[in-house]
Amino acid sequence: MATAPEQFWPDLKPLAESGQIEALLSSIRAVGDDSDRIGLCRTVMRHLAFDDWQNKDLDVMTAVADFAIADCQELGGDFLEQANLICYNASANLCDCWGDGFHREPRHFEKGIEYAKNALWFRDHLGKGPGSKAMATWAIGKHQQSLGRLEEARDTFRRCLELETEAAYEAGKPASISSDAPDGYLIAAGYVALLEGDSASLGRLKEVLDSMIASGGEEKDDAEIISGQLRETATQLGVAL
Repeated sequence: MATAPEQFWPDLKPLAESGQIEALLSSIRAVGDDSDRIGLCRTVMRHLAFDDWQNKDLDVMTAVADFAIADCQELGGDFLEQANLICYNASANLCDCWGDGFHREPRHFEKGIEYAKNALWFRDHLGKGPGSKAMATWAIGKHQQSLGRLEEARDTFRRCLELETEAAYEAGKPASISSDAPDGYLIAAGYVALLEGDSASLGRLKEVLDSMIASGGEEKDDAEIISGQLRETATQLGVAL
């Protein structure tokens, strides 16, 4: 197999659509070069998460993720960074705040917690900063919330906000609900406010995000993603946003 992973998606897509997971993994396994093989895994995961395809099934994506993570762990060295990224991306893809049309069951959220906890372990092991750890912590909290474990989720989101606050200070940015705050801080603050029923903070956050959207450009794109996931979660919780 050649080294450009994108060109192989048209051949692998039918295997995903027909649920032929072992055949899909065999095609990936056939790639002899380690970097190319892991790169193909990440490309396939991206297409599975974001493209339109028939019979969309998260179990196909998690099978590819599990294969890639185990492969990276066996390879060791620099591939642990790849394992870290794959763990987080898989966990985030399993979250139910994207409006992506996937059917999710409680086992997917449990699997998402497993991935996120592994990502957090890798981030500790690799010496990552608070912002990186906050992302994995957010994913744990989101899956806890989706499972109805709201007290656990509230505590996890508070921890996420603590990490985002530390990351904001390190970056010289405000740790407050404002358009100058890091996106991660705004997300964490939003989830804490949702779980705590803090309508005042939610109102301020909505104003900030609306202002960012009105400003256009990259800031608009980021704010729309944040707004979308917070609205989806608010609907799940029966909270007006």
